Amino acid sequence: MLKVLTAIGNEYINNQLDLLNRYEIVCEDIQYQEALLEIINKKEFDILILYEKINGDIGKEKFFDMLLNIDKSFEIVLLVESDSEKNKKYYKLKGISRFIKIDDITIDSICSKIEEKNESKTIEIKYKNNMNENINIPKYIGIYGTAGSGKTIISIAFGIALNEIMNKKVLIMDMDILTASVDTFCDINNNGECSLNKSIESIKKNDFTKDNLLKSLYKINKNLYVFSGNTNYYKCQNILCEDYYNKIIEKIDQLFDYIIFDMNTNLFIDATKWCLIHSNIIYCIIEGNYNSIKNIDNSLFVINNVWDIDREKFKIIQNKYSKFSVEKEYIYELLNINCVGRIQYNNSIENAINKGEVIKLIDRVYKNDILNILGYKTNKKKFIGGNIIDNKSIFKG
Repeated sequence: MLKVLTAIGNEYINNQLDLLNRYEIVCEDIQYQEALLEIINKKEFDILILYEKINGDIGKEKFFDMLLNIDKSFEIVLLVESDSEKNKKYYKLKGISRFIKIDDITIDSICSKIEEKNESKTIEIKYKNNMNENINIPKYIGIYGTAGSGKTIISIAFGIALNEIMNKKVLIMDMDILTASVDTFCDINNNGECSLNKSIESIKKNDFTKDNLLKSLYKINKNLYVFSGNTNYYKCQNILCEDYYNKIIEKIDQLFDYIIFDMNTNLFIDATKWCLIHSNIIYCIIEGNYNSIKNIDNSLFVINNVWDIDREKFKIIQNKYSKFSVEKEYIYELLNINCVGRIQYNNSIENAINKGEVIKLIDRVYKNDILNILGYKTNKKKFIGGNIIDNKSIFKG
């Protein structure tokens, strides 16, 4: 028998459900946000029937964050004022999939939702299968995403993984203008002279050769190189431009088999648009929360509709994944882009950055996740058809 808790400000519905002898009603109806949060920590139940505008002083956004961060397994049936797509999208981003519009409430409709199978487990998503006996990896790989999502770490991880499995020359090109940090993460001391600015100086002197380009790069190992990026505001504003980027990539294209663009989130920086246009495939790095998905959705609107960059080029990677993260099925439903992998949060990263040991951590931890995303079988996780197989439910409501 399912255990049901109600928090709808309506004792009549609570009593009617109890009279059915179909469920175990764990207590009287809860009237306030604060009381509900307290009761949840004390009672065991399977289903919470919740009115979206339950009384309280916490505030809607904070209340739902607190509710969904409680470490308990339960499903939520949400009673809503509006069943508009916008309202449902808001709650689906939080992992809630069962709704009843206030105007449509009956005891039968509530029972139906209580007994409904969890949508997050039954949504059918047809992921594209990019895995072949011979893995086909595009030459230009773009790494884009929301601020702080871990783009640079993942860019380096792609470089290390590609270098290992393909045994070909790979370049990590730091085009994260103003906040370039690949050199820092790779423990490279460039003495303030980045590859980008060195290359531009050579172009100005009509002396930009393959040899000069190679001299400006930083070698990580036999076939893995870093093209370090600019952090100078003056040069960003007054010197850097697409004409220089085009001349640089023309030489790079002749020297390397794979190029990975680590780019800035900011769409007002010309290098971001340039990288997106030149990428054959773009991995969007997001965190597993509503704000990160909302921000990437806003950026993609400009990228796809204003700049006319094909949405088919994009794949989602969910970084810093935890049990509270949004399900990848919902990411697909909301962004219409495949989530091809999830990378768990690693609390050693800050220490690794401070000690100059990021490369070691990536090689030990992140590399296998990227190999899985690329379609290369590892022993770390069960892997089929270019997607990590993971049916674990993240939100229980």
